[in-house]
Amino acid sequence: MGTEITTRKLSAPTPQVARSLSQDELEEHRGQIAFEVEVVLDGYWDKRPSDAVKAGILADWADTLEDWTQEQILYGLRKWRDDNPSKKPNPSHVLGILKTLRGKAEAKRAAISAPAREPEPHLTAEEREASRKRVADLVANAGFAKRING
Repeated sequence: MGTEITTRKLSAPTPQVARSLSQDELEEHRGQIAFEVEVVLDGYWDKRPSDAVKAGILADWADTLEDWTQEQILYGLRKWRDDNPSKKPNPSHVLGILKTLRGKAEAKRAAISAPAREPEPHLTAEEREASRKRVADLVANAGFAKRING
């Protein structure tokens, strides 16, 4: 340990789904996000916003969540609803759920793929004694008077 440098590629904090989509696919993806959000938010609205305001709200959600898959978004929306049934979510609430779950999954993946540590060698009593003597000789040769275990 100490001065080694680890050069393992880390995953992005979000899946970055939007980058992999064509413009048409991205528009469809954002429309699906808006639909799922509207379904969940429907239970929280006492008074429906105007069409223009609703479009702005749904666009904000799509902007925040477009890098996540439909399944992940729906999971996050439902988790928020189940955990907070009387509190209307905003995009950051769901994003926080998704990032937390992704972080846990990435940490688990990293632990699985981490190289196994080599076990500490088991020395016999004779090997331990020989090692102690070598250390004591090195200390004495370095000019120190005190002997280790001696």
